[in-house]
Amino acid sequence: MEDHPLSYADFEGEIPEGYGRGIVRIWDEGNSEVEKWTDGEILVRFLGRRIQEPYALIRFWKGNWLFTRRKEEDHES
Repeated sequence: MEDHPLSYADFEGEIPEGYGRGIVRIWDEGNSEVEKWTDGEILVRFLGRRIQEPYALIRFWKGNWLFTRRKEEDHES
């Protein structure tokens, strides 16, 4: 998919058929801090209105990724 202008970041509404089709709703917004980024693991802390917790993306076999919330003590160590 091509890049979109930053002005699209707050878009909510319906996308028509032929261009992804579906409803877009903003569930949370805020910032994030990347704590670690390697080929096999990305550790990030979300700093949103709803979610303010550490998460991990871990690469698995055949390019699949696991997205999971980390325990707070994992973040602090």
